[in-house]
Amino acid sequence: MSAVDLALPRLKIEEGFRAKPYEDTRGFLTIGYGANLDAGLSEHAAEALLTAQADEMHLALLSYAWYEALDEARQSICLDIAFNAGLHGLVSGFPRMIAALARHDFASAATECHVQNPELAGRYQRLAQMLLIQLHELATAHPPSDGLLSGGALDCLHHWLFLRAQPVPLRSGQGPR
Repeated sequence: MSAVDLALPRLKIEEGFRAKPYEDTRGFLTIGYGANLDAGLSEHAAEALLTAQADEMHLALLSYAWYEALDEARQSICLDIAFNAGLHGLVSGFPRMIAALARHDFASAATECHVQNPELAGRYQRLAQMLLIQLHELATAHPPSDGLLSGGALDCLHHWLFLRAQPVPLRSGQGPR
């Protein structure tokens, strides 16, 4: 058992959990189990938080039959939207896309995957194009030959495939996730 394993239960009790930001005894903006927001986050901590939030969102989305029936690649696109827009934002903001996904009409779902915000338009356009990709095409790096996947979505697909093929470097003393 490591020092961290021994300290964590004690730290949880001593620090206490708070879901909302608060000022600690020294005046620092703090959240969770005493995490000092004023100090910022390391990339490692931010990635752990992102992973936890994505896992929680995925579990919430699994309560919808249309989501559960999708392959993992298309679930990941809905998860991306829900992470950006919130669960309510996905469910209430994209009803026609969800109806198309439920019918497995991915071309129509891709057409409905768009936003008005110009800062997010490119992101949603890439997600829409990725809705056209089947999971085995993602896994084997064989995008559709019909020319529907282009530009940013193809770059995103290649980046995703690259990351899947790379081992995650571990810091000394850090076990696998």
